[in-house]
Amino acid sequence: MFESEDDATRVALMLEAQDFPTPTVEAIDPEEIKAFCESADYDWEFIPEGALFIPPEANLEETDWQADATESEMPDSELDRIRRQLEGLL
Repeated sequence: MFESEDDATRVALMLEAQDFPTPTVEAIDPEEIKAFCESADYDWEFIPEGALFIPPEANLEETDWQADATESEMPDSELDRIRRQLEGLL
């Protein structure tokens, strides 16, 4: 939550530059946001006017799908067999 609309707009532009979907700035009652976050077990933070806030480059170190890709349960021989079958379709 940003105290200043200008600060929120600046961060929105920074997020857009990182290829996030275009964010919009909206005025919402802080108590309503806190109640929503607490009900959904989300963290929230209040950014005072003029504070230099820079959004992180990434929110997660590794996504679930990246972890799944590194932990293959299929043996390499089976993957090779499937790869050959798929190549045979070409």
